Amino acid sequence: MDAILIDCAGNTALGGASQRFAQTRIVLGRDANCDLRFDAERELQVSSEHAAIERDADGLLLIDLGAANGVYYQGERIDGQVRIEAGAEIRLGPGGPKLTARIGGTGAPATMVVEAPAILQASTTSPAVTPRAERKVGIGAATMRTALNTATKHERKRFLVLLTLVALPLLAIAGWAAYAAHSSSSDAARVGERLTAAEQENVSLLT
Repeated sequence: MDAILIDCAGNTALGGASQRFAQTRIVLGRDANCDLRFDAERELQVSSEHAAIERDADGLLLIDLGAANGVYYQGERIDGQVRIEAGAEIRLGPGGPKLTARIGGTGAPATMVVEAPAILQASTTSPAVTPRAERKVGIGAATMRTALNTATKHERKRFLVLLTLVALPLLAIAGWAAYAAHSSSSDAARVGERLTAAEQENVSLLT
C-alpha cells in the first residue's frame, strides 16, 4: 500500500523535509501524541491537535479539528473538511507552517517531530555568568614607598624649599626667645648688684 507523503515548506523549523506515513489517518499538532508534531515553543499558531490528513478510497482529505487559528487550503480557510489535490498548499493558521500532502511510495509508520534547529536552541540559552572577584582597595606602606621612589628630582627640590621656608621662621623665633631670656637674666643680675651696693652704703652711713 502506498504511503502518504507530507512535505513541509521552508517556513517551518523542519525546513523542506519530507516524511512518509503508512497509516490512513495522520494528526497534525503540537501535542506529544500527534503523528506530525510541531515545536510547541516556536509554532505558536498550531493548536495541540490542529488538523488531520485522512485517506479514503478517493484520495486524501484535509480535516479541521477545531483549531483556534483555522486550517487553510490554497489560501482559503476551510469549514470542516476538503479534498486534497496533489501539490495544493495546506497551512495551519494564517501565518503558520505550510505543507503539502500526496500519495506515493512505500514506507513504515512514523512519527515526525518538528523542532527548532540545535543552533537556534543553543542561542536562546543564556550563558552562565561567572561573578567577578571583589577587588580590595587600599594604600599600604609598600605603595607609599613606591610613590616616593618614583618622585622626580624637581618634586624633591620643591619639598626641600618648602621645608626650609617653614623651618627658618621657627628657628628665628626660638633664637629670639633664647636671647630675650638671656637678656632678662643679665638685667636682673645688674639690678641685684646695685641693690647690694646701696645697702652697703646705707650701713656705712648708719655706723
